[in-house]
Amino acid sequence: MKTLVTEKQNLKDLHRVCLFNNIPFVSYKPPQHIGTKTLLQTGSYPKKLSTLRELTNISGFIITPFFNKLQNTSFFLEPDIVVTDLEIDKKLLSGLDKIKLFNSIEYLNGKGIYEARMDEFTRQVKIVQQHIANGNIKKAVLSRVHIEPKSNSFDISQLFLELCDKYPNAFVYVFQIPRAGCWIGATPEPLLLVKDNIVETISLAGTQRLGEIPLDEIKWPLKELEEQDIVTQYIENVLVNNNITDFKKTGPFSQKAGNLAHLKTSFLFNASRIGNRLGEFVEMLHPTPSICGFPKDEVFELLKDIEHHHREYYTGLLGPVNMDNDTSLYVNLRCMKVIENKLALFLGAGITSGSVPESEWEETNQKKMTLLSVVEKLNNIHNLI
Repeated sequence: MKTLVTEKQNLKDLHRVCLFNNIPFVSYKPPQHIGTKTLLQTGSYPKKLSTLRELTNISGFIITPFFNKLQNTSFFLEPDIVVTDLEIDKKLLSGLDKIKLFNSIEYLNGKGIYEARMDEFTRQVKIVQQHIANGNIKKAVLSRVHIEPKSNSFDISQLFLELCDKYPNAFVYVFQIPRAGCWIGATPEPLLLVKDNIVETISLAGTQRLGEIPLDEIKWPLKELEEQDIVTQYIENVLVNNNITDFKKTGPFSQKAGNLAHLKTSFLFNASRIGNRLGEFVEMLHPTPSICGFPKDEVFELLKDIEHHHREYYTGLLGPVNMDNDTSLYVNLRCMKVIENKLALFLGAGITSGSVPESEWEETNQKKMTLLSVVEKLNNIHNLI
């Protein structure tokens, strides 16, 4: 595997060549990292995974949908080129420009992407609450899509770099995978981190606008505390069911994510407790109630009935696996799909018995601004030029 380095300002050239030639790639910046890393698979298509259990003993980057058995597929990119951000090899761009293996990136026309308006979304919230009142479920995460026109000046590479600068505590990425499309995001939520033989898994649920209030002075309403507790109890049960009882639990505490704050609880334990069962353990965890609901199976069936869009890779997992002795799997939140002449932003809110439908709609609007505020900034800069 060839390792190259690239200056940050030349990353655009690399993205341009990959996008033009439909080459599978992912660029990403982990939280609190200064540099970015780009993985390219130039000799073959990324591998399809039928189950997350296949993650064991392979190295690369995983991209999974919310649910693997519908129209979308899990892909595993196994890089033959790894690019970091110090100095670009011009020969690389010339070589990539000659690659014609990848004919197209599918799902670019936006067909099947359904945009629910406020009245429909609030009606769906009330349906979820009726199921909660009937005792069928305790919580459901309802999602929607916001469609934004894509300007002629839209530059996905510049957007990626701006997101890296604006959200240092997020996992920022952009990827292009044949048959999956082109996505970009800045997610605040890790599912599973493995480093130096320590595993960390996270319960992240509950949202409010940060405003001017210091993080340590935020007061959390009962509804948000209830959301957090459901996710935390779920993760604890998964750990105990895997005979992992010697974990260290910290939280809940407030965590900043852009213009929002979330409640977070962290669980740490020794990696030997899951051994070579990484994929199996991840499959048990995902999806947690923070992105689906509880009980999981009942909520999933309800969401299939009332959500009129496919979530695709929103609320799926993505991240490097066994790369430089590091596995970092993140939930794909604060993300959007780039299609021919528009941007599809995927948004969600946790619904409990205490939810106010109009407030849940407003919460999704706040989450929308994580990406949209940067898109609008770049549009304004271009208009001034």
